[in-house]
Amino acid sequence: MFKSSYNMFAWHLFVLVVLNFIQSSYQVASTNPLSSIDYGPEIPFRMNMSSYRELTVNVSFNQDLTKASAFDSVRLSFKTSTVSPQFNILSLDTQSTSFLIPKKQLEAQKYIHTFRVKVHANYIGHALLQPSTVEYINLAAKKSNITPIPDDINKLPVTIVQYEGIWGTIFLISVIILMLLSYISLGAQLDQDNLLQVIKKPKTLILGYLIGVLVMPVIAWFVGQWLFQNQPLYRIGSFVFACSPAASGSTLWTVMLNSDEELSVSLQIVSTVGALFTMPLMFYIMDKSQALDRELQHTIKVPYARLIQTLFLLLVALLIGWQFVGKNPRAQKVSRRIFRPLVFFVLIFIIVFSSILYWHIYQMFDWTITLGSFIIGMSTYIVSGMLGHCINCDMDRAIAISISSVYKNSGVAFAVLLVAFDSPDTYIAYVPCLTQIVMISLSFYLAYTILTLYKYLRRCGQPDVIQATDDTTTRAEDSNATAELGRSGRTVKSDSIGEKSTKSDENDELIAMNVTDIDPEAMTSDSRHRPSKGELGEIREEAGGDS
Repeated sequence: MFKSSYNMFAWHLFVLVVLNFIQSSYQVASTNPLSSIDYGPEIPFRMNMSSYRELTVNVSFNQDLTKASAFDSVRLSFKTSTVSPQFNILSLDTQSTSFLIPKKQLEAQKYIHTFRVKVHANYIGHALLQPSTVEYINLAAKKSNITPIPDDINKLPVTIVQYEGIWGTIFLISVIILMLLSYISLGAQLDQDNLLQVIKKPKTLILGYLIGVLVMPVIAWFVGQWLFQNQPLYRIGSFVFACSPAASGSTLWTVMLNSDEELSVSLQIVSTVGALFTMPLMFYIMDKSQALDRELQHTIKVPYARLIQTLFLLLVALLIGWQFVGKNPRAQKVSRRIFRPLVFFVLIFIIVFSSILYWHIYQMFDWTITLGSFIIGMSTYIVSGMLGHCINCDMDRAIAISISSVYKNSGVAFAVLLVAFDSPDTYIAYVPCLTQIVMISLSFYLAYTILTLYKYLRRCGQPDVIQATDDTTTRAEDSNATAELGRSGRTVKSDSIGEKSTKSDENDELIAMNVTDIDPEAMTSDSRHRPSKGELGEIREEAGGDS
């Protein structure tokens, strides 16, 4: 009986030891091994993209939990997490992922230790730095116990930005100067009769403006709800770009694709003026329909000063080109020759320079944002062109409406985002704007290449023009003069015929000089720039006066 009682007591004692061990193990696993953690005075921690920085982390370990654990040393590990919708924008140095502290050193420091963590900023955006696990290591027993740190531990927010510096200012000034030169040259090429016809019959202008205001914002709203559900900054940036007015590049591309530049200029002016009223209305409607994410707690405002500045520079450049360059025949001739090469250079310059300056934004392009931008751009272009055709527009005007509807002013969109957000959120929201500009520009470059190749092949297929020589022209003039004088019953002297031949040679030279002054590109059958009736009349008067 005594032996049975002893066995029962031993069994109960064993159960208590096991339960105590399980309870202590559960307590170690469920209790936070850290009492507190401080990241230094700079919160949030700001970094420049592609830079390394070292920060100080003061960690206070849980004394009760640490003393209760049988260990020789402690290993503390850190981790990073990305808040922005991009890649792993923040990474730890290989020597900063974990730190090993001996137990004696930790006891001497009263369980408070200072760590120096080195991090690298990969891309712009927002990230978090936090400790991940505490590992208690028993070297004698060759055992370890890993305790995860709860997610509610103090985390360090890290903000990564990219400063443009002086190159951003140089790029902005260069684009403004090149755009002003292009619009001065464009003002000299505008046809006054066509422009007055657009103003006197504003049906096409008004309907084209309404197409540009409604089509792209509606498509951007649906695509944003479909592809950017978890990325509110992308959704806002895409919608803001769609609500912006037509850009100056829309008119330049209209000219490059041989469409109606007078209608394109009118659409750009009207859309810029109308944006003062339509942009706040569209933002209000989308805000009430909860299309914009309310968690961001930002207010979308319209940059009225930027719109007025754009409109003022546009009108001044067009008036200078129209009144001063267009009224001077020699200046107009030079402007006509350099216009297309200048426009082509401006469009190439904007794409190349912006890709270098905003390379940190280009690095954020992924298949989602690229697909969304392509769908928005192509759908807007096709739908706008079809609606333009439905309002009885010819092909040139339908193309002008489509280009004005899809090629929006990214500068105005960036100004809106700059007022609404702080860096780097401004650039993150600007990603869909830049993506759409790139996709649309590449599509237009492809269309321009195909059109140029088609014109070249068509020109090569035409027969060569046989020009008459001076001797042939002289003999023909002499024969005509002899026949005419013979019919009148008068005799013809050789001197009079020679004088007539000399006058004929002078007339031919004058005609040749006037013909060579005309741009050869304007003489093609598919070009819109042909010699006016006034120019042909002057040529005939000069030839007739000399004869």
